[in-house]
Amino acid sequence: METQLKSNLGSRKTWLRGLYMVLFAVIYSVTEVVIGAVVILQFLFTLVTGQTNARLLQFGRSLSRYVYQIMLFFTFNSEDLPFPFNEWPSADATDEQVT
Repeated sequence: METQLKSNLGSRKTWLRGLYMVLFAVIYSVTEVVIGAVVILQFLFTLVTGQTNARLLQFGRSLSRYVYQIMLFFTFNSEDLPFPFNEWPSADATDEQVT
């Protein structure tokens, strides 16, 4: 049991993942601010024009997918590193849109 613990504590792969998790925690906190800005801008745009802004909808969708990818990585449900180590998630037009 003790050798297994030493092996686990000395695993470079696990420590590297921990470093990535700290990096993505910082990125996640930035995305929270950006999402807040998107929400406010979309509300103001809708208030003034009576309709949503298509570009903000697409950006909001792709940003939501990015946060989802980060959460999958945080919870060990994915080994794939999110952006900037992979491509930015797309906002496919095939998804259900709220209008």
